[in-house]
Amino acid sequence: MNPFELGEGVAETIESVALCLSQCWLAHPYRSKRPQDGILDQEVDKTSLLLINSWAHATQKKIAPFVVIPGRHGPGPALLGTRGRRLFICDVIEIFQKRLPEKYWLFEIVDGEGPWQSFEPTLKQTDWDWWKQAEVRAGHSEDVQFLQDFASIIATLNQRHVIALGRHIDSEKTRRALDSLLSDLHQEFNDFLESCSTDGDSWWQHLNNAYERSRVVGEKAVSDHEDYRSAWLLVLNAPDTEAKKAILECRTGSDGIWGAKEVSSQSKKARGAHHFTTAVWAAMRVWAQEQGVSLRGRRSHDPPQTVAETLQEHISILQQTPDFAGIEVPVDEIRGGRASSCVDVLRRSIGTVMSL
Repeated sequence: MNPFELGEGVAETIESVALCLSQCWLAHPYRSKRPQDGILDQEVDKTSLLLINSWAHATQKKIAPFVVIPGRHGPGPALLGTRGRRLFICDVIEIFQKRLPEKYWLFEIVDGEGPWQSFEPTLKQTDWDWWKQAEVRAGHSEDVQFLQDFASIIATLNQRHVIALGRHIDSEKTRRALDSLLSDLHQEFNDFLESCSTDGDSWWQHLNNAYERSRVVGEKAVSDHEDYRSAWLLVLNAPDTEAKKAILECRTGSDGIWGAKEVSSQSKKARGAHHFTTAVWAAMRVWAQEQGVSLRGRRSHDPPQTVAETLQEHISILQQTPDFAGIEVPVDEIRGGRASSCVDVLRRSIGTVMSL
């Protein structure tokens, strides 16, 4: 693909994503299920991935110049640059908009309190009507119909539906995504333990990163299964269109993913990692709160319960698992400000998790 074709393909993909999400944003059922300041960047990413995958299964096939690579929240569409640099589609949109006058922006992008952003579509119905009537290329009317039908289906789904359906392409990619997240989690947790042992000052950031990954693997192993199944049924019961057919062809039923042996075994490990890491993370938070210690990098999407309730919830779950009997001992040490004294126990425990 030459530079002109690449640029044209990137522009067309971003334009299609913006038009699709603007139609969704104008629909009350869709907008009422999202924050008022826009669509979470993770949902923009997964909507884009689902659209790109669907194009490849449409009668009038379209190939977007994005490649699918693993990310913190699962696979996503990205451009690969020099020296291994990768730009996910939300990054590309933001870079483009910084180089354009504001009147040409497709989204109003707002930074969140953590490592995420909200994308509020700025295109109006008149923009859609203009694009619909513009004969910009051969087959444009078919493109319009496909995108309109695709947006109509997405508009019936909630945020969790879109994310689950978007990031689970098949059992093999789900397994690889879990592998990648668990590997990163294990590394961050070991870095946290190393920082505790050497009195380093980066222990909280490593533990927070491990917790963030454990939260995602917990979602993928538990809630994603149900959200995917619900989304699949909603798509299945939608009116018959080319877009519906393409979505169903690029995504298998939920049992075809979570029922696969390689995914079910990884899901067990993911659940253990989620509960264990969250218990250690919450114990550190409780200690910090009791001691008045300020922890940098705190995320505002913490669980809705108090941290102490979160801690007790995950310890209770772990105590019911033979592999984690006695987990309350190192947790009590952590709460007492003596994390460095139980590093070996925690290292053995995380090793047990990763061998489940």
